[in-house]
Amino acid sequence: MDTQQNRFLDPDMIVSRVGIKAGMQVADLGCGTGHLILSLARAIAPDGHAYAVDIDPQMVSSARSYVYHEGYRNATFIVSDLVSDTLTEIPEMTMDLVVLSNTLHEISAGRETVIEKAKNLLKKDGQLLVVEWQKKDTLFGPPVASRLDQSEVVAIMQSHGFDLRDSFDAGGYHYGALFEVATSSEQTAGIADTGPRA
Repeated sequence: MDTQQNRFLDPDMIVSRVGIKAGMQVADLGCGTGHLILSLARAIAPDGHAYAVDIDPQMVSSARSYVYHEGYRNATFIVSDLVSDTLTEIPEMTMDLVVLSNTLHEISAGRETVIEKAKNLLKKDGQLLVVEWQKKDTLFGPPVASRLDQSEVVAIMQSHGFDLRDSFDAGGYHYGALFEVATSSEQTAGIADTGPRA
C-alpha cells in the first residue's frame, strides 16, 4: 500500500501491533476496499486463512482484486449484511482475530448484533480489534457526531463481556483498541466492583 495511504491508516503497523502470525485464522468484518485484508493475508500465509466481509459487492470485488494481485489466495471474500445475515460461511469459535475497522460507527442500529456475531466467531483465547476514526475535526471522514470516542468503544465492548488489552494510534486519523473476552472470574470481579464501598 502506498505511503500516503499508510499515513491515513497503517495496516502493516496494525497487524504487527496485534501479534498476527503465520497459520492464524482471521476475519475482517466490514473490509471495505481491503486496506487491512492484504496485510492480514500476508501475515498469516501460507497456512492461515482470512475472511473478508462487506455488504457492498463492489467493495468486496475491490478487496479480492487487491489481494489476488499481490499473489495471495488464502482469503475468502463474502458479500453479507453483518446485521441481518447469518454469516454461516465462517465457522464459529475458530478465529484468532476478528477485526471491526471503521464499522461500528456505521451500524449504530445493529451494533449489538454485529458485536455478538464477532464474539461468537472467536476462539476461547481469540482477540477482537476495533479500529475507528478519532473523534475530532478532520478534512475528510464521517461527521464528528457519528464517530465513537475510544472511551465509548471500551464501554460498549465491556457491556458485551470484553476486556481492553491494548490501545494505540492506528495512523493519522484512527485509533485501535484490542479486546479479549473476559474470563468468568474477571466478569465476576467486575460485577463485585460495582457494589457499594465500605
